[in-house]
Amino acid sequence: MSTSVLLPGHSFVKRFHFWCASNHKHNLNLSSNRIQIYWHGVSGGILLPTNKSKSLSQATYLVSELNIDVTFVEAGSNDLCDLSLSVEGIMQALFDLAATILNSGSKLVIIAEILQRRNDNMFNMRARQANALISAHCRTSRQLIFWTQSRNNFNLRFTEHFAADDGVHVHPTRGMPRYFMSVRSALLFAERRLPLAENQAESV
Repeated sequence: MSTSVLLPGHSFVKRFHFWCASNHKHNLNLSSNRIQIYWHGVSGGILLPTNKSKSLSQATYLVSELNIDVTFVEAGSNDLCDLSLSVEGIMQALFDLAATILNSGSKLVIIAEILQRRNDNMFNMRARQANALISAHCRTSRQLIFWTQSRNNFNLRFTEHFAADDGVHVHPTRGMPRYFMSVRSALLFAERRLPLAENQAESV
């Protein structure tokens, strides 16, 4: 039986899905007999319920509906733009979402590193704080993985080399191939990690 994977997230996921479809990389070039990928990208997707139509929490029903094994979450950056929201509050919403996903049947949740933005010092400071909190939280459970976008220094060189002209999204030609490899590597790592996660889930 194949491993079922859900990719919920903000516009990164929506653009990534379109790029994969446009570049003949359906299912991330992985055999559907091995890994089956489902997508849920929401433009402007957020964690906190300031706009219900943009809430990523609506993706949780897909976990039980599709019998998802692994969930790769790309979230948090849009919330961090709202300076009225604390980093701690945003991250708690992310951790609550991860817990709901696990309670809905997913055996493993991967939380992606929040990438920095070009010429936005305040956002970048908040992103660093958020990533530190995610890293610490994911160390508390075998069912959680903090995925750093460090393959080929993608995260360190993102704003200078791999971001789109808006300084926020992934550039379709320079950045997407590297982002593709990072996400693909995350899913293959998760596939190997699943037995440990399943053991922890059974012991809870």
